[in-house]
Amino acid sequence: MFTSVAQANAAVIEQIRRARPHWLDVQPASSLISELNEGKTLLHAGPPMRWQEMTGPHERGVRGRMSVRRLGER
Repeated sequence: MFTSVAQANAAVIEQIRRARPHWLDVQPASSLISELNEGKTLLHAGPPMRWQEMTGPHERGVRGRMSVRRLGER
């Protein structure tokens, strides 16, 4: 067991440095996320959120993307 947070953090960083990641598979996101096939799902870098939770800049970005994809017309 670790005696300090710094010691635990150092051990974790060492494990990350020793890791040897490799690709297992590559697939289109739409084959794994069924909602993408409905044509009304927008992805963003962050956790899922409701419209009411979005900040102004985020909301405007989503509105812009919706207009480009013409999602507001459906």
